[in-house]
Amino acid sequence: MGKFQLERAERSSLEALWPHILNFLLLHKETWQETETVESIRSEIFNGSLQLWLLLDSERVIRMGIMTRLAYYPRGTALQIVWAQGEEAAHAVQSIDYLEQQAKELGCFRVEVQMGRPGWAKLLKPHGYKEVYRVIGRTVDPTLRMDH
Repeated sequence: MGKFQLERAERSSLEALWPHILNFLLLHKETWQETETVESIRSEIFNGSLQLWLLLDSERVIRMGIMTRLAYYPRGTALQIVWAQGEEAAHAVQSIDYLEQQAKELGCFRVEVQMGRPGWAKLLKPHGYKEVYRVIGRTVDPTLRMDH
């Protein structure tokens, strides 16, 4: 993996890590603000519904945050990468083998990348990833949003 290392954040360190994660979240809030709030993301990280992974450089500086969740299907469980933000996407992709191993240990038969940005598909293609399905959405009544 070179000078970068991917690690799952320990529950005991989440409070101290939150300001760093918030900074990453706010870089591209257009990728989550339609369906999430800062409070909902924080709650899901702290209650374990979302798993937080950190890409660290050789000096243990956080270069990227990645969030995953388990998706339960009738034929098995998948580890979904639902959000990734930071400075070192190419290095994070080099860490995909580690995430795949973690997925196996969690009982998952596959890893899914749920982020809609096309650059991820290009970066992951050499690692055997392909588009499985696409989600297209349209807001039909913004007054029905829970925060309205």
